[in-house]
Amino acid sequence: PGSVGLKNLTNTCFMNAGLQCLFCNPGICQYFLHDFKRLEQNKNTIVDAFADLVRRCWSGQFSVLRPYRFKSSISSYHSQFRDYRQHDCQEFLALLLDSLH
Repeated sequence: PGSVGLKNLTNTCFMNAGLQCLFCNPGICQYFLHDFKRLEQNKNTIVDAFADLVRRCWSGQFSVLRPYRFKSSISSYHSQFRDYRQHDCQEFLALLLDSLH
């Protein structure tokens, strides 16, 4: 569990690299695996999609994940990620962490 690759969805390596860093953060994983409560107002949000991705990553059922739902979710909230161009990983992480907060 936790050793899962993320499929590149055409130039999403910036996103995958940032997500892999967060998946290795014990505090973030602890929260989303054990403490996060899926509330109705969180449905179909970046938080919900991220929580689902963390759970799937740590489930032990997958060796590779295709983060389509997460990519779609972050794209709907942050229009600069709607395309499949390369982006800066640090900028992605800053927006993601702000969205999760």
